[in-house]
Amino acid sequence: MKLTCNLSDIVSLLRNSAALLDAKTTLPISGHILLTAQENLLTIQATDLETGFQGSCEAKIKTPGTVTLPGKKALEILRELSGETVEITQADNQNVKIQSGGSKFTIQGLPPNEFPSIHGLDTPLELDLPREDFETLLREVIPSIGDDQSRFILNTVRAEISGTTTPKLRLVSTNGHRLSMAEKSMGTWRSKPENDHKIMIAKKAATLIVKLLGESDQVTVGVGITTNLLVLQIGSVRLASRLVDGNYPNYNQVIPKKLAAQMEIDGPQFAEALRRVAVMAESTSPAVDLTLSADGLKVETQNPNLGTANETLAATIGVERLETRLNARYLIESIQTAPSQNIRFHMEDGLKPCVLTNGDVSRWLTVIMPINKPNKAAA
Repeated sequence: MKLTCNLSDIVSLLRNSAALLDAKTTLPISGHILLTAQENLLTIQATDLETGFQGSCEAKIKTPGTVTLPGKKALEILRELSGETVEITQADNQNVKIQSGGSKFTIQGLPPNEFPSIHGLDTPLELDLPREDFETLLREVIPSIGDDQSRFILNTVRAEISGTTTPKLRLVSTNGHRLSMAEKSMGTWRSKPENDHKIMIAKKAATLIVKLLGESDQVTVGVGITTNLLVLQIGSVRLASRLVDGNYPNYNQVIPKKLAAQMEIDGPQFAEALRRVAVMAESTSPAVDLTLSADGLKVETQNPNLGTANETLAATIGVERLETRLNARYLIESIQTAPSQNIRFHMEDGLKPCVLTNGDVSRWLTVIMPINKPNKAAA
C-alpha cells in the first residue's frame, strides 16, 4: 500500500475514532485502526467491539492495500507533523512508513486479517434528522446518564422514535437521583417502520455521537435501526453501535403529573451563584440549601470543615416560602443544557421532586430528587 493524503483529513478521522481505541485492552488488535486504500479513497475503521467507526477521505492511491496501525500512537505521530500532506507506505512485514516534510517514522502494525469485522455498517437508513437539533437533544440529556455498573441499564440514553408524517424523537436519561427528558418533532422519514422504536444507547456511544455531531458541518444525519444496532451516517462517517438490551424503568412515574411554577429565574445567573456557593460545599456531593420567599431566592451551604457561603438572587417567586436541599452540580448541569435562558422551578414541597422546565414541559425537563437534611439533635 502507498498513498498520499491531506494531513488534516486523516488527523480528523483518527481523532474522531480515538474514543474507541482502548490502550488497556487485552485484545491488542482492538487498539488498532484498519486503513484501506482503494479507488482514490483512504478508509479508516476502528472498533471497541461494541461500537464500530468507519470514515473516509480523498487520497492519491499509488498502490492499493490494507494495513493496521496502533491508533493512538498513529494519531500522536500525525498530530506532530508540520506538512500539509502525509505519505503512508507499507514496508516489509507489518511495518508502515509515515512521511511528511522532513519527518519520517516507521511504525509496526498487526496483520489486517486479525482486525474484527464491524457488523451493520451497510444497514439501510430509515430517517434523516437535522444534525444541530439531534446534537442539542443529546447534550440536554447526557449529564443525567448513570455511571453505576450494578445498574447498567441506567448507563444509557433511552431513545424513542415515533411520529407519522414527521419523526418525533424523545431522549431520556437518569441515574436514579435525577432525570432529564428532551423531545422534538423533526426530520423526515426515508422509510417509515411499522412500529415505533424504543432503544437504549450506551453512554460511551452517546458521548461519541455528540462529539461527531459537534465537529460535523453536515445539515442532516441519517439514522438506521435494527433489533440490536443503531447506525448513523454523518457525512463520510458511518457509526454502528450495539444497543443495550434490558428493561428501562418507567420514567413517567418519576415526573409529577401536575406542575406549578414556584419560581422563574434567569438560568445563567442562577448557575453562576450556584458555582460560587458550591465552592464551600462538600466536593463529593455539593449540597446547597435553597430558600424561596418574598425576598427572592437564597442559596447557601454549610461545611463543618470549611465554613459557610450564601447569596441572594432576584427571582419571581410564586409561593409564600419553600425550603429544600439539592445537589448543586445537578442544578448547574441542567441549567447549562437548558434550551432557554429562563428557567421555571416546580416543587410541591421541599421533600418532593424538583422539576426544572423552560416553560414547555413537552420540549425539555429535568427532575432532581432532594437531599434529606439530617435531623437536628434535641437540645
